[in-house]
Amino acid sequence: MKLTIETKAAQAAVKSLAKVVPAKPSLVIMGHLHIDADDGVAVLTGSDLDMTMRISVAADGMTDAAWCLPFAPLSEFVGKAKGGEITVEVADGIATLSSARNRVKLSTMPGGDYPATNPPVPAAAEIDPKAVGSAVRFCAASVEDSDVRYHIAGAHLATLNGTTHAWGTDGKSVHHVAMPEIPGIGAATIPVAACAVVVATLDGADTAQMGLGEKGWHIVTPGVNAWGKVIDGGYPDMQSVLKQFKVWSDMVPQVRASDLVEAVDMASIGADRDSTRARNVVVKAGDGITIRGHKGTSGVMSAGRATLDCAAVPGFGAILNGDKMRAAANGLGGMLTITQSDSK
Repeated sequence: MKLTIETKAAQAAVKSLAKVVPAKPSLVIMGHLHIDADDGVAVLTGSDLDMTMRISVAADGMTDAAWCLPFAPLSEFVGKAKGGEITVEVADGIATLSSARNRVKLSTMPGGDYPATNPPVPAAAEIDPKAVGSAVRFCAASVEDSDVRYHIAGAHLATLNGTTHAWGTDGKSVHHVAMPEIPGIGAATIPVAACAVVVATLDGADTAQMGLGEKGWHIVTPGVNAWGKVIDGGYPDMQSVLKQFKVWSDMVPQVRASDLVEAVDMASIGADRDSTRARNVVVKAGDGITIRGHKGTSGVMSAGRATLDCAAVPGFGAILNGDKMRAAANGLGGMLTITQSDSK
């Protein structure tokens, strides 16, 4: 096998595949990248058996067999390559990677030894990649990746009355996005680790197809094919949860998301972490918004403090999860309206 791939294309592919190749694989071969090529296209596949990603890149050359190359040294070499092209040549079970005057030799494993995984559901639904990617990113920001609450440790998508809803919760906070109906997808929860792969796959894509159901998820964009498992177990009825909050009023009509993130970051300096490993902050609305760290760590007389100049309804005060506030603001971006519920 001898293949030549443009360096930038190889670097982009390896960066994406790093999200699914395990750093400490239980099976040695799962720490490898599967490489095959045919008709001017190299197909690179990585998997941890829960998620699989397959990326196609243009390549010159040919191969008479597929090979598996150790991912860690391969990705390091590709990431540091400075030449315009990278050549992969396999002979007698040894792979030689070359870029300009640089090279490294790696041991290989036969491509036939790599476990075959197939997409669990067809990616048949046409989706808006930016809208779905943003919804998954935003909802995943609220998720606590916990073995105790495994059934909610992901972004849940479901369609109801002509609207596709995306949900994320850790049992204390809720992120919700309503989108136009995505026909043909079922209700299922994408694990939080897989959410990062879904978002990365959709990021920057002009077109995308999606499949989702109780058997798994499947995303296809030009040049990328990714799929994986969904979480077993029932997801809470979030519509019923939100019904208890019936009356909402503006606390802050508008605030810039980046300003809110900066304020939370400053207030978190020197702040202690609670039992959920999050930094709590005290938020007060009056002449603008004042945010300060709830409790200082040892040796800190007073945790950080920040003030946002904005219109605000005076009299509001609460201890909130600063990490969740930051994640929500980062996920939404732009200008935000902050409201409070008058329901108990």
